[in-house]
Amino acid sequence: QSRQTGDDAAGDEPPDEIGVLAEFYMEVPVQLEGRCDIHQYNMLMRNEPHTRFIARFFPGAVPEWIIRVFEVIDLNYRLHGSVINVLIHYVLGMNDSQRVTKTYIDAVASNMLMKHVDSFEKAVRYVQEQIKLEADKERRRDNGA
Repeated sequence: QSRQTGDDAAGDEPPDEIGVLAEFYMEVPVQLEGRCDIHQYNMLMRNEPHTRFIARFFPGAVPEWIIRVFEVIDLNYRLHGSVINVLIHYVLGMNDSQRVTKTYIDAVASNMLMKHVDSFEKAVRYVQEQIKLEADKERRRDNGA
């Protein structure tokens, strides 16, 4: 069977998966531990449509307001799908101490947009930088106390 390429490819045929280098691996969030290993998780984050990826974080239906927030980010900001998935990983998978709000998600997305985060790798680097900044801020706060 020959594979079509480009715009004439069959719509129901999944696109070729893009691999993830180990240096860009993100940890599997607590919510998904035991359901996939680190390689599987990063392949899903890199390749899966954000509408399917986000559903993995919820035991039932994804709350309607969260679906709408990510629809707006997709339509208005035109972030690449894998970048949206890294955003989902960051705001839903990592920030268990932080309240997840529309304002917070939008602030992170617009910050990514302003910093020209337009690829999976840039998105991972962005999240790694944010984690480091948060850790530095916490360390300074602890030292000042």
